[in-house]
Amino acid sequence: MSTQNLISASITPEQKAAIEEKLNGLKTDLGFVISMVTGERLEYIRIGNLMLPFLDKAHRVATAHPEILPGVFDKTEYDKDYQLTKDLFEIGSKIAELHSSVQATLFAANSDTMMESLEVYAFAQANEKKVPGLEVDVAEMRAFFKKGPKPPKPPAQ
Repeated sequence: MSTQNLISASITPEQKAAIEEKLNGLKTDLGFVISMVTGERLEYIRIGNLMLPFLDKAHRVATAHPEILPGVFDKTEYDKDYQLTKDLFEIGSKIAELHSSVQATLFAANSDTMMESLEVYAFAQANEKKVPGLEVDVAEMRAFFKKGPKPPKPPAQ
């Protein structure tokens, strides 16, 4: 018997529906978010966490000294972009933390389920000749553990 039990929880259908509704609400609330593929991202300037204080300082300078900005500089759009950066950083951090926790919990649940499934497989193997129809299921389960042909070894040089 498996002694592994990393997580013991369940989600009711009502809870799952409520979570999905909240996630859909987030998608709606964040309807302006965009997608970019890696190639697109390479075309634009990227900043790391070390440059975040620079953004704060530049915004403080632009706010304290609007006279230095040329007339073609859209200060209203700059303020919107700056505030969006601040807000999305905070929201993104919370989403990343939640995502990390969900992924860790999923990993634990997958591991627990696999350990238990291996036990079911062992029990099925032990009883495949005794229970009618079980041989077919065991054969189908066994297929997951068949090893394919080994790749050729590279020639010695």
